Parts: sequence; structure tokens; C-alpha cells
Amino acid sequence: MPMALGGWWRLWIAFTGIYGVIVVFVVVFETWPTVARTYHHPAYIYQMSPQAQSALIRNATMQDLEQMLVAADRAGNVPQAKEIAAKILERRAEKIVWDPLEMEMANGYTMTVSSDISHTDKDLLAKEYARVLNAQLPEARLSAIGKALMFWFIPCIVIAAFGLLCRWVYHGFRKPPAAT
Repeated sequence: MPMALGGWWRLWIAFTGIYGVIVVFVVVFETWPTVARTYHHPAYIYQMSPQAQSALIRNATMQDLEQMLVAADRAGNVPQAKEIAAKILERRAEKIVWDPLEMEMANGYTMTVSSDISHTDKDLLAKEYARVLNAQLPEARLSAIGKALMFWFIPCIVIAAFGLLCRWVYHGFRKPPAAT
């Protein structure tokens, strides 16, 4: 004999199905991990190839040199201050721009590199960082699926438990059948 479902159970099944579709749409369209939604972590730099890491080493900027000059002068280290002052004068005579260059990565993170970096190194840096971000995606997506299942499962069970509790209370107030 097949089991007949009451109207409330059918309503609960319809609710769980509709709610499941809503959760899937929210996860896929709003929170699904992509490269653009992956936040930067300092450890990502160390996961890049040594060539890409070496592209991140930049020369001291004029501002850095001036701060080092002031610090050496205040410390009374005259030989170091003279050496730094000579570097500053050399830089001012050069036509190369030594100010740092900011590169925006695939996830919106801005990396500061030396302005004399080659286009090949820029491309390598961007590709390596994108590779590291892509390596983070499987774990993040598995976590998103787990969270989505919990956001779907827990409310459905709570509503079913609440319905069963209401039925139990309702049956408790009914008059018992007359004894014959």
C-alpha cells in the first residue's frame, strides 16, 4: 500500500524545492568563487615561481632614499648619509623614472613593482599570480557548496520540526476519543 502524503508534507516538499533553487541561484550568481572574487593573501606571493618573485624586487624610490638620508643624518652616520646623497644626485641626473609602478591583478589587488620592469616580466607576474589564484578556487568552491547545503538543509529541517511540534501540540488539545 503506497504511503499517502498529507497536504502539509506536500507543502513542505514544495517549499524545500523552491528554497533549494533560490539557494543555488544566490550561490552561483552572488557568491560563487571566481578569480575576480578571490581576495589577496600575502602567502600567494611565495607560491609564485622564483622568476615572478624576482620581478617584485624593486629599486628604492626617491622618497625611500630621502627617508634613508634623513634617518642616517639624524643618527649621525655621516658616511652613509653622504653615500645616500650621492645616490639621490645620480638618480636626479638620470632620465629613468624610478618611481614604482602599480599593476592591477585579476582579482583587483594592486602590486607595486619597479617602473623599469620589462613587459615580459609584467606578463609573467600577471600569469603567475592568476595561476596561484586559480589554484585556490577548487577549495573555495567546495567550501561554497558546503555552505550552500547548510543554508538549504538547516532551515528545511527547522521548518519540518516546527510543523511536527505544532501537530503534536494541536493533537494534545484535542479531546480523546470516547471510551466504549
